Amino acid sequence: MCWSFTAPKFQAAVMAASFLVFPNSALADSAIHKLTMVAETIKNTDCSGGSCVPSCKIEASLSTMPNGPTSTPELNVLFQYKTDHVDTGEAAISLQFAELKRGGPGTATAWASGYACRDLKITRAEIECLNNPNGKCSDFYKVLIPAVPDLHLSTISIEAK
Repeated sequence: MCWSFTAPKFQAAVMAASFLVFPNSALADSAIHKLTMVAETIKNTDCSGGSCVPSCKIEASLSTMPNGPTSTPELNVLFQYKTDHVDTGEAAISLQFAELKRGGPGTATAWASGYACRDLKITRAEIECLNNPNGKCSDFYKVLIPAVPDLHLSTISIEAK
C-alpha cells in the first residue's frame, strides 16, 4: 500500500520541504519522522543528440525525532511527474531510504533528467515500504506535507491503511 496525493501546481526551481511520517496512535507524536528535501537545477547535464538539457537534482534526508521509534522500515518516496519522454506520459523521481535507526538520518538523492526543477509538474506522491509485498506498510501511517507557498503547494495529508 502506498500513500498518494494529487497536486496539479507543484513546481520548483529550488525547493525545501519537510514531511512528517507517523503511525496513527495515541502516541503519534512520539513516532514522528522528518523528511527534508532540497531540489536544484543542474544545467547541461545531458548533451547527447547535439543539444544540452538540464536535470533536477533532489537531495533528501529522513530522520527520527529524539523520542521517535527505534527504527523505520526501508522507504521509497516517489514523486510522479508528467513527461513526454516515456510512453506512459508519467515518470517518477524515487528517493530510497535504508532502514533508519533512532538518532541517525538516512539520505537519498534522485534526478529528473531533462527537466529544470521549475518545469516539473508533480502530479502524485507515494510512499512505499520496500521490503513488504506490493510496497504495503504493516502499520497505518499518515504523512503531512506542510505548505510550500513558493511552489503553490498547500498543506497535504497522505494516509496509508
